[in-house]
Amino acid sequence: MAGYPPYQWRADGGYLQPTPPPPQVPSDMFMYSNQQMYWPPWQFMPGPIGIYGLAQPTAPQRTIPILPPPPPVEKKEEAKKEEPKKEGSKKDDGKKDDGKKDDKKEEPKDDDKAKSESSKKLNQWGPPTLMPGTNYMFATETLMLHIFKRASKIWLPKYHDKALEFKIFKANTQKTVRQMIEHTMGAMNAAEGAEKCKGWAATECIEIGEAKFIKGTTIEYTSDKAKSTFEACGWNGRRGEDLPPVWIAIHKT
Repeated sequence: MAGYPPYQWRADGGYLQPTPPPPQVPSDMFMYSNQQMYWPPWQFMPGPIGIYGLAQPTAPQRTIPILPPPPPVEKKEEAKKEEPKKEGSKKDDGKKDDGKKDDKKEEPKDDDKAKSESSKKLNQWGPPTLMPGTNYMFATETLMLHIFKRASKIWLPKYHDKALEFKIFKANTQKTVRQMIEHTMGAMNAAEGAEKCKGWAATECIEIGEAKFIKGTTIEYTSDKAKSTFEACGWNGRRGEDLPPVWIAIHKT
């Protein structure tokens, strides 16, 4: 069913899709013996069913009155207010003061500067912008990632037998673990990732059944192993196909 993600995976069949609803069976139509099986003559049929409208009078035509056009709107000229002259203004060369103000540009505030700088930042997680006539080369091998809600150490006993929230991603096997942590933490680029993701790590969780997981390998964001690709960590394109998907928990170290 569209709109419902597959939350179950089996080794023999892969993802289990929700069962579709049963098809609607049309109700049977019955004819009763006392039902009228003939049509009366046209002169006895009430309008407007009469044949060609012979048994009904013509409808009177309604005349719609034409409203007069609205009066023209008078444009009122706004009186220009003269600006008061500043007292104590110095006139060096004997020139007349035209009353014009010096055009001084106001310096932008700190909040405006921050907004303008944030708008210039590129979102590396969004789709690339293609020029007209340009093609895009997609990844040849992908895998399935199931990332739990942030800061959830789901291998702890308090999370057992609970419906845990997670998101499903189809990712390129050449992406790095560091990029995955930055994407989960909402960092727009690597510069923001150094600030937002410091002190966080990604842990692979192994499903043992009955909504229970055990802790696997932990990779910290600042470690050299975080620069490794998914394929180098052993997460190849078979994960999510004939092998279980990769379950990941992003948490603090």
